[in-house]
Amino acid sequence: MRAGSESARTRRVTPALPVCGLTALLCLWPALRVAADEPPPADTAQSSSTPVAAAPAPAPADAASDNASSGSGASKVTKIDEIVVTAQKRKEKLQDVPLAVTVVNQAQLRAQNITQVSELSRAVPAIETNGEPGNPDTRISIRGISTNSFSVTAEQAVSYVADGVVLGKAPAVNLFDVSRIEVLRGPQGTLFGKNASAGVISVTTNAPDPSRFEVMGHADLGFEYGHRLLQAAVNLPISSDAALRISVGQSYEKGLIHNVPRNEDSTAWVNGARARFLWEPTPELSFNLIGDYEKSSTTQQLYILFSRYNDASTGQPVPIPGCGGTIASYDARTACGADPTYNKSGAWGLSAQIDYKFEDFTVTSITAGRRYTQNGVIDVDGLPGNYFGNGNTFDNKVISQELRIASPTGQQLEYVAGFFYSKSNVPNFLSQTIGGDTLASLLSGFVPISPCTGLGICLKDTLALYQPNEYVASLKSAALFGQATLRVTDKWRWIAGVRATRDDVGMSSTSYLGVSANLAPILGLVAPPLASLFNSATLASVPLNEPLNGADAVKNISWRGGMQYDVTRHMMVYATASRGYKGPQIVFNPPNVVPGISTSGVSLPTPASISLVKPEYPMDYEAGVKTTLLRGAFAANFNLFHTTIKDFQSSVFTANGSIPNNIPHVLTEGAELDLFGFLAPGLILNGGFIYNRVTYPHGYLTGCSQVGPNCPNTTGALEDVGGTQLIAAPKFKFTLTPTYQRDLNQYMSAFISTDVVYKTDIRYEASTDTRDHTGNHAIVGMRIGLRDPDDKWGISFFGRNIFNAYNPAFLFSPYLFASATSPGIDTVGQAVSTESYRFFGVSLDGRF
Repeated sequence: MRAGSESARTRRVTPALPVCGLTALLCLWPALRVAADEPPPADTAQSSSTPVAAAPAPAPADAASDNASSGSGASKVTKIDEIVVTAQKRKEKLQDVPLAVTVVNQAQLRAQNITQVSELSRAVPAIETNGEPGNPDTRISIRGISTNSFSVTAEQAVSYVADGVVLGKAPAVNLFDVSRIEVLRGPQGTLFGKNASAGVISVTTNAPDPSRFEVMGHADLGFEYGHRLLQAAVNLPISSDAALRISVGQSYEKGLIHNVPRNEDSTAWVNGARARFLWEPTPELSFNLIGDYEKSSTTQQLYILFSRYNDASTGQPVPIPGCGGTIASYDARTACGADPTYNKSGAWGLSAQIDYKFEDFTVTSITAGRRYTQNGVIDVDGLPGNYFGNGNTFDNKVISQELRIASPTGQQLEYVAGFFYSKSNVPNFLSQTIGGDTLASLLSGFVPISPCTGLGICLKDTLALYQPNEYVASLKSAALFGQATLRVTDKWRWIAGVRATRDDVGMSSTSYLGVSANLAPILGLVAPPLASLFNSATLASVPLNEPLNGADAVKNISWRGGMQYDVTRHMMVYATASRGYKGPQIVFNPPNVVPGISTSGVSLPTPASISLVKPEYPMDYEAGVKTTLLRGAFAANFNLFHTTIKDFQSSVFTANGSIPNNIPHVLTEGAELDLFGFLAPGLILNGGFIYNRVTYPHGYLTGCSQVGPNCPNTTGALEDVGGTQLIAAPKFKFTLTPTYQRDLNQYMSAFISTDVVYKTDIRYEASTDTRDHTGNHAIVGMRIGLRDPDDKWGISFFGRNIFNAYNPAFLFSPYLFASATSPGIDTVGQAVSTESYRFFGVSLDGRF
């Protein structure tokens, strides 16, 4: 749990409704009662104590108790051991849950400028991201485990849950009007299903409050790149038992990267809105309806570093041909790709949750429908000529239903049991373009020497081979699940759970080959009025294969067992064993019609195919201790974990390109520590560390991309990467976020906070290539400002990466087809965000 804030002078509670919010992940009525009726612990009591600043107030605590610890004036928490979570789909004290759980509340999100799911890595040591900012294929890992696959049937190892609805992969979206986020580490398949083999990120938004009208707003304004983040919410009481909350958010930035051939600055924006309706007609019955919408767009977020443009005689760098005199450098933010690169995506969702209580049992039904769209194009060579380009469009429609029952709390036997069903249909269109400059290379007889790169004679997009691929994927999943806790004595408890799942996946595909041409340049000379009519045309298109079909059906039993023991009133120890599961994939492998061009050497033409990736099965062992200190004001939670994953789903780059596969086994093991709470009057500390050894097995081969001890050449040679750390997984990482606040007078408080994230070396490819390593680095942020003690207003100055450490969001070496088309050019793909460089801005908050 990341600690919230406390003000002794403004400690109060709004009137309680009969039940907690419908999708409550944190239900803090006991903590609020303690905060309202009892003095805080002596270690934390002071009239001027309001740690964690710059946090706009959420809805009142018991309008929906999932808002209760957000760290703002309306709801305070002083005792860590009274925080209640629903990590096991029932209300329990955080310190009683036999799981490694981290909770990041609204106050900490504000203090650390965490505005996207991917940025949770700054608050939770176990989380890392791998991919381009704004790209829905960006992968989230927990304890080093993620899914490295681009298949539309591939579900991520980290499940993303929003207000009780399982969304599957964690999208690259903004976080706005969020009450708190729970991060569950380790396999959670028993209660959360097949796509939780590494863990769960569960987000709870602020719930409507029937007791009051409220308007709140937040803005982050950066001093560079036109950066802005705007968020607003309005709470509208409808009656004494119903309310509506409407939230909107927008982010925007421009100019992180400049594309010279296209004379374009990069842009990135996200627009979103959410409406949440709460109605509690009786103390036993409640309805929660949520609709949300979001659209995002990014351009030029991935660019290329050319590291071998040096003069042979002097060794000095020379300008990159066709890129406006650009000198290659890791500090440069210049893209040289002539083809467009962008990604546009959309997400829509509706959900309805009904909770009904009878005789202290609770029956919950969650019905949801969601739609995801994506339209993206990427220049896969990054060169000034037109060599290769890929485009991808899909429209994913998902429906799901969960029905469960929870027994009364405080009984000798407590349990949760239920049923889950989901179905999705994903039509996908993958376009591949082999540009005129690639064709010129082949026709010249100097394969793969390019006249464009070598001589500056470029055909651009005048002529190209066009390979459209159409395929449709379908996924169905049904499961029965249950988990129980048996209280043997007042101190001993035993846990047992099981989930029976059936998955059905299928795919059908057809590939085509055509010729496309841009006749506008020629017609512009001879017939200008006709030029605009022929700027892009497909001259021919023929099918390359009969429809291909593939399918798989899997039945699985996941389980969890363990024990926990209360050593003292303030300390609990636990040990668990969990067998997880992640469903199979059906993978479409597009055709390769041009010989001699590949990511790592010469390849032969290959037809399109459909292949199967088997399910993966993690077996996890975890032991931990949870304890509270300083009269319940501070907590220290420690655990050891050991997880072996059988048939780990991954992909490998060889001479034939990217091939999805199963690695026989992958091991992740290590230790974690969470520290959070009130250290002194006005001082809060959040922090943690992870030591994580997560390695490939010996004998695992990948394509050579850099000549070295294990790689005599990079043309079709393979190397053994066994024993090396998995991609995007530092072996050691710690986070530290101290926050101090002091009241200046009855109208104003001053606060200061800093956060430090230190990581050991991260690699982004399964190879020994040194060009895709980040090296050990620390990222430091800060915030200082003033606010009203009751959170009516706030203003603060913030900085990210204030020491300007090298911090790429993603590295790829060699960058796809660039090295293959242009020998002697050593290319690395790099993606960046505002946190990749020193960045400052100001935040404004208001509420009435």
